[in-house]
Amino acid sequence: MKLDIDFVRSQFTQLDDDPEFVFASNAGGSYVCNQANEVLEHYNRHTRVQPYSRFKSSAEAGKAMDRAYQGWADALNIDRNELTIGPSTSINTYVMAQAIGDLWMPGDEIVVTNQDHEANSGVWRRKAHEKGVTIRQWEVERDSGLLDIESLFPLLRDNTRWVFFSHCSNVVGTVNPVPEIVKTIKSGSGARVFVDAVAYAPHHISDLKALGVDGYAFSLYKVYGPHQGLMYINGDIHGDLTSQAHYFNSGNPTKDFNPAGPQHAQVAACAGVMDYFDLLHQHHFGDNGNKGQARLEEIYQLILQHENELVAPILDFLQQHAGGAPAWQVPRPGQ
Repeated sequence: MKLDIDFVRSQFTQLDDDPEFVFASNAGGSYVCNQANEVLEHYNRHTRVQPYSRFKSSAEAGKAMDRAYQGWADALNIDRNELTIGPSTSINTYVMAQAIGDLWMPGDEIVVTNQDHEANSGVWRRKAHEKGVTIRQWEVERDSGLLDIESLFPLLRDNTRWVFFSHCSNVVGTVNPVPEIVKTIKSGSGARVFVDAVAYAPHHISDLKALGVDGYAFSLYKVYGPHQGLMYINGDIHGDLTSQAHYFNSGNPTKDFNPAGPQHAQVAACAGVMDYFDLLHQHHFGDNGNKGQARLEEIYQLILQHENELVAPILDFLQQHAGGAPAWQVPRPGQ
């Protein structure tokens, strides 16, 4: 079975103006699927009120937001109270730097990499400097741009508090073996782990409990959705972190790390991405009984196959014209 790309394109009205146009600027945000746009429009037209009150439109607004929270919590295999939906990953990680960094003391250490996007490096570095915390950098290998787990061991100490790295390299695009890295970190220290998945989530939605991470973030506007960022914070450590919310929202797990509070219509529209995935699965697999992560995995295997076909010519060209450059295997998507 192959991905029905014509069906996929039909779910993005933006492409109607030019059927031959190929949009390839996902780093700045993907096109928004019709389903997300429809939820957003309906919310703004019919339920643009403060949600969760007893009158009809307010109750419906709350239900629309609940559907997004629960749908994404299920997709990520986390508890709803472990999910924050905020304006973007950059904002979410900035807020978390305040929540996490408040606990850091001089003498503590963190580990960051030089493979990351600024959003998963700069905020932690700045907070560490502010708090007098030692920063240890996990360096990529010069010849490959990859992170070697063996070089992480010497950086882990009894006073290592957090390790921050990316699920997918922001330099060469390869996928880091998150479960293996997390296991290494946990066995060598008491450190917590936060993973930036901005470059990975457009290609695969992860089971976060299986990864074993303590924090995980990605931008939904790069996954066919509205301009929102999804962030997981392990519920076991919520109580240890400093709430960044208004005092009257403090202690509300979905608001503790979202100072301005949720953007109601945008949050509701996040459910539209799951509607799109459901439709994509129905079109290709019908009602085969699979749910949750199993459904997403089937979809992403089709997408991966399509991506591999698209990038094969350029990767083959690069492999054949490496010249005198260091010899390293050009990675394929998904590797």
